[in-house]
Amino acid sequence: MREYVFRLQGMDSPPGQIRAADLTGVTDAVKTLVYRLTREAAARPGMGRADAAVEALAQVRVGMSTGSTRLHFHVGDGNAREVDPLAEGVDDELWRLLHGLQLNERPETVSMTIAEAVGDLGAAIRRAAPVAVVAVPRRAPLTLRTATIDPQIWRGEVSDPMLDRMVEGELEMVDLHSAKFRVRDAAGNAIDLIDVQHPTIAARLVGHLVAARGVLYVGQGAGHHRLLRAVIEPREDPLRRLGVSPPGIPDVQALADAARALGPVEPMALTDAELEDFLAEIRG
Repeated sequence: MREYVFRLQGMDSPPGQIRAADLTGVTDAVKTLVYRLTREAAARPGMGRADAAVEALAQVRVGMSTGSTRLHFHVGDGNAREVDPLAEGVDDELWRLLHGLQLNERPETVSMTIAEAVGDLGAAIRRAAPVAVVAVPRRAPLTLRTATIDPQIWRGEVSDPMLDRMVEGELEMVDLHSAKFRVRDAAGNAIDLIDVQHPTIAARLVGHLVAARGVLYVGQGAGHHRLLRAVIEPREDPLRRLGVSPPGIPDVQALADAARALGPVEPMALTDAELEDFLAEIRG
């Protein structure tokens, strides 16, 4: 386990005390941010871990020092005997985001869900105290003058979104807790679906061909493309429509036989005037 310390200064409460609403706000914001950072670290290539293990590594316990208003957040699985392989990366990313909060500068590479959690933390400590000194392992403490924090910087869209895009592929991952899914398209590309709408309903489509529509952000480096606030709908597999059951790709003759089995196509019902217009367009 490791410890994050938030020393709150300048409050109108006696030393060692904090309003219950402010304690709840700061605690919930830290817990949410740590959880999302841990989930993101676990999703990196080579770091895949079971959900139960990630939940344990993202545990947050809070205590308060006597004589001053210091909130001590103990993070990680207190019963684990092995070293947490995600801890250092999560700590470094947390410090980077807190530094961005201090400067009112949002990193371009931060995901929307984590950015929103940082904005919520900024708003919570702004309500709680005029000054917050935050200590993260292996890093110098950061002093946040909370009146200068602008939470809205973290709640808006990141730059250059590709608005209202649709992707198609097989739905292969679901996390109902965070409403995060993943689609793999026909070319093998993985697209993360963030803040999926109606996730419980969408989860029934895992393993099926789907279309997802939302705000698309192109991944940087090895990062996946992300589709935010995605709406997922089923798509009919063309092979199933032809009566061909996976696995395997059928040969041309099998496809032709399946197409003939669908029956004749209904003729187009055109009036004489519509037909004349159509022929005129062809003749130019």
